[in-house]
Amino acid sequence: MAGIGWLAPVLPQICDVWLKARDAEALRGIAQATIAAKADILMRGLAHTGIIALVDEATGYKDVRDRRALQQILDSYVGK
Repeated sequence: MAGIGWLAPVLPQICDVWLKARDAEALRGIAQATIAAKADILMRGLAHTGIIALVDEATGYKDVRDRRALQQILDSYVGK
């Protein structure tokens, strides 16, 4: 069975929409506030993981780090 995929930049863009709505106080109800809170957690996790990945790429460390290391870092933020 074929799946439907999304380009990677779409995820932070969707999160950004929710965070902008929260900042504009345009959310309605607890359900939307909960989604915005989850978007905030995900964006922070992506930011931390992305910075580490960029430094690893620039220094060549990506060639020696465990291939699951970035996933574990992201999980430490998002998995809470």
